[in-house]
Amino acid sequence: MRRKSQVAIEFLSLTIIGFLILLTMVAALGIYSSGKKLEKTYSEIQDIGRTVQQELLIASEVQDGYRREIYIPGTVNGININLGYGNTTKNTGYLSFKFENQEVYYEVPQLSGDIGLGVNIISKTNETINVINTG
Repeated sequence: MRRKSQVAIEFLSLTIIGFLILLTMVAALGIYSSGKKLEKTYSEIQDIGRTVQQELLIASEVQDGYRREIYIPGTVNGININLGYGNTTKNTGYLSFKFENQEVYYEVPQLSGDIGLGVNIISKTNETINVINTG
């Protein structure tokens, strides 16, 4: 009888050890994939930020009458984005994209109006860059 109980205990011990190893591997894979998702999101937000920055720089260099519509998404890879604008000097400002405890900043020309997530209309009149956020 003692032999059967020893086999049962050894079987349970090996099963538990196998389960713990499997659980550790799943947790490590989850952490790895989470980091990759954040890295991909950061890269995509950089692309969006550079595109918006480029559009605003183009608007600052062209003649009055320039008009362009751009879309800034509210989420990237399921992660919410917050967009902010502030002035740094008389002629320049900055855009900030905030997500998952990270921030990315882009220097842009000074704007008049309100840039935000969703559809934005960029125009230039009287040497001033105007932005209207239509949501």
